Amino acid sequence: MDISKLLTNLSRKKKYSIFLLNDNINSFDYVIDILSQTMPLWTKYRAEQAALIIHNVGELEIKSGYSPEIYILYATLHKSGLTVDIRPTTKK
Repeated sequence: MDISKLLTNLSRKKKYSIFLLNDNINSFDYVIDILSQTMPLWTKYRAEQAALIIHNVGELEIKSGYSPEIYILYATLHKSGLTVDIRPTTKK
């Protein structure tokens, strides 16, 4: 998705979720390093668990929140080469 279009479409009042998708390109170690460096309060152990879930399930919601915080994290992960998706959060 084009990042400029994404920023235009994000509403500041809606809650969004970032999903990390299995891409079969990046190594486990690379994904773990990026997640532990990028995600606030994530340890290497938590990043490793997330990488395993993503590998087995295909995707994992890693963060939810409001724009622009979510957009900044999305852009950072995207620039790192990870396959990410941003979606409106569904209320449960």
